Amino acid sequence: MNNLRLIWTWIRHEWRMELRQKAGIQGALLYIVVTLVVAYQAIGAVQDIETWVGLLWIILLFSVVNSSSRAFSAEGTGKKILLYFWLKPGQLILARMGYQMMFNGLTGIMGFSMFGILMGIPGNGLGMLVLLVAAGSAAAAALGTFMAAIASVSGNGAGLSAVLGLPLM
Repeated sequence: MNNLRLIWTWIRHEWRMELRQKAGIQGALLYIVVTLVVAYQAIGAVQDIETWVGLLWIILLFSVVNSSSRAFSAEGTGKKILLYFWLKPGQLILARMGYQMMFNGLTGIMGFSMFGILMGIPGNGLGMLVLLVAAGSAAAAALGTFMAAIASVSGNGAGLSAVLGLPLM
């Protein structure tokens, strides 16, 4: 029980820090909006459901890679020492993964909403599609967090995280 409490405390801490800085949320939403506008200008309204879903997932996957690649890159040496004193490595990875899953699940739903407003939503089954977008974004974020942890240990950062994560997603 103590492990879950520590993980949840760290997830709440990450959310508070994100809400104070606002750069991560704004950056992810800006990326999604700009990509959507470019796709809309290039393609227009999409009538085919397969094309619509494929385009949405491409945009969301690159957004997940962009946001999860910074999961471990923002910490200095002093913060790493504090983290490893306070949390076990497994707890830290689970906390970062939980935070990234919630963050990317929410940005995925917001991106889906903007995508639907701009491109229209073909077909029916909107509730199931929203659930799948949230679950898929969260799952991709969990994988992206593991790849960011590996890239952080190797010292290569976002580049290696994208190279490792995209083929697996």
